[in-house]
Amino acid sequence: MAFLSRGMQIGIAEGFMDQQAESRERQERLTEDRRKEIKAAQIRARKILDEQDRDDQINLNITKNVLGSSKLSPELVKQLDGLDTETKIELGQSLRSTLRVMGEKPLTYDRLAIQVKKQIGQVLANDERIRQAKADKASQAGTTEEQTESIFSAISPTARGRADRARLERGVSPEVREVMDRDFAQRRRKGLEDLRFEAEDLIGSGERAKIENNLRETISTDKDEDFPTQKMTVIGAILFDDKNPPTRGAANRILQDFKEIEEAGVEFNSENSKKIAVDIRERGSEVVFNELKKGTHELSPKKTKDDKKETEPSKKDDTDDNKVKGLTLNELLQKEELTRRGDPKPTEDGFIQTVVSKDKTQVFDVYVNKEFKIDKVSK
Repeated sequence: MAFLSRGMQIGIAEGFMDQQAESRERQERLTEDRRKEIKAAQIRARKILDEQDRDDQINLNITKNVLGSSKLSPELVKQLDGLDTETKIELGQSLRSTLRVMGEKPLTYDRLAIQVKKQIGQVLANDERIRQAKADKASQAGTTEEQTESIFSAISPTARGRADRARLERGVSPEVREVMDRDFAQRRRKGLEDLRFEAEDLIGSGERAKIENNLRETISTDKDEDFPTQKMTVIGAILFDDKNPPTRGAANRILQDFKEIEEAGVEFNSENSKKIAVDIRERGSEVVFNELKKGTHELSPKKTKDDKKETEPSKKDDTDDNKVKGLTLNELLQKEELTRRGDPKPTEDGFIQTVVSKDKTQVFDVYVNKEFKIDKVSK
């Protein structure tokens, strides 16, 4: 710049400084505007996060009430209590719609606890999935390198402004950023996978009395009925069983169940009716009636050898490890039409679940590993 006069040099320098000052002021305004935008966004996001926290607490309380049910063994309660918090929240979400239909009362939580117990394998599988997802997310955290400010940002107002706004963005917490990224929509939980909870239509005590009166009138006016009083004893055991309360569907099927049981060869005489009533109070009408209708109950007529040859199909070995190894417990139950009996027993490698065959004649112990796959089945 030796060919420029001193005055021209000063003029150029002053012009450059004026441009820098204007650029700096413009960048400062942009940064301040962005600061206000982020502050407002954070306030809005925090409100949504507070709503989500309250919703999660409702789900946690639902799970807590289920774990407080006497229908769960202490060992199973301990196992469920050790679930990841996220799993407990999702379990509560899974139960929420069913709870809303059945009504929030101790009896409802008892019935839901029974349904949770029957699906413990799926609950534990979901817990493993959630823990693994958290571990994967944690391993990825911090791998994104923060942008470093170049030395150019120290002399360039534009670069400096960009660096300042980048610092503002990095100051937003991951939780708030997640809400902002989904355009401030509230998170919608879907509940745990592969779980199904049924809203049982339980009958209140007042309605049970009305049903009992209607059934008494129907039975007493039936001229072909030989055991009206005895059947009412059984009906009373069904309707007023607080341990295994009846659903409306079960109450509506009582007379049809009686007919099918009699067709299976069981009379409702005084002795049988008393035994049936006691058994119902102990195990529930659904289990007892199914056995009576299938002829597998202790009161069912004993089959002769000839009867067994005619009625019993050739039995295949359901315990063949090669056929079931690698299946999940749920897949085995569906494939072989088995049902769970009792709570799973935790082991070092997973847990053992006792199951029974569809006709209640065979009992197996299913050994499930930590990957929730079957290792073996034994009688």
